[in-house]
Amino acid sequence: MHTLTHPCLPNIEDENEIIFCANQDIMDEMSVIAHENTSSFFEFSTDRYEWYSISDISTETNPLRYSVTLNKYERLFIRNIEGEVISYFKNSTDYPFPKIVSTGSKKFNIGGDLHTLIFKYTDRITELLNEHNYLRYLFGYTQNLIDAGDLLLPATKLYYGAYSEMFSSCKDLISAPKVLPADDLPQRAYRDMFKYCNALVNPPELPATILNDGCYQHMFYGCDSLVNAPELLAIDLPVIKNVIGIGVYAGMFYGCNSLQYVKCLGLTNIADNRSMMFYNINNGSGKLVKHPDAEWTVGTLGIPEGWTVEDAVL
Repeated sequence: MHTLTHPCLPNIEDENEIIFCANQDIMDEMSVIAHENTSSFFEFSTDRYEWYSISDISTETNPLRYSVTLNKYERLFIRNIEGEVISYFKNSTDYPFPKIVSTGSKKFNIGGDLHTLIFKYTDRITELLNEHNYLRYLFGYTQNLIDAGDLLLPATKLYYGAYSEMFSSCKDLISAPKVLPADDLPQRAYRDMFKYCNALVNPPELPATILNDGCYQHMFYGCDSLVNAPELLAIDLPVIKNVIGIGVYAGMFYGCNSLQYVKCLGLTNIADNRSMMFYNINNGSGKLVKHPDAEWTVGTLGIPEGWTVEDAVL
């Protein structure tokens, strides 16, 4: 079992909830906003002993809102108590999951198993299906979230666009979830996942070796604090089959002007899959470690001007 290790999340080995934790002294007000139709699915607690439905304690209606002020290292827990929330919402345009709003400037962390929001907190899942697409944009534009390193996204099988835009425009985020364990990625699985996360320094590990068109599209677009990219281990890349195909790495590091190191082992069909991978990077230095048999060019469709190229030891 993954043990949460951040000092803001001490001695937590139970992963049955999502945990938000204040990172600084006297947290500004943190609010949970939930849709009335799914208020019965989720409970909230600040001590893990007393749990409340948001409908019981909300100070507002449509949407419901529960606000709490946290001191340093104090936590807010959220869990799903009913079951598969998506089955209720699959034919609805409403958004089922609670959203976190933090006012002021104080920072917070997040940990726990994200997928327990989808199913009852005692369940575990390894597969996300098409009807589970509400995880898209889950934390988009969340202010003051700085550390998601202890957040688990354990599914090993994903659907089209599964985590796209999940942290988009989280401008304070420094650390992403440590690893995204899926090995076989569908189209646009991580599209725009960390787009405009300007403070991001610690990206997730990306162990996937089976890729599909656009799976990494704009994943780190505009992450201008990112220095070292996650290793890209896939060797056999897909054939781009039609005119709308964009390639697996399309714009992946677009505008990442602090980027200094990328290891990419793509070989087969590499020319068709790296379109604008490094577009709008003008830092003048960096290193690409590539497959020894792969051919890269310099410029829009290749590596940035001034970068060095090194063959990987396989």
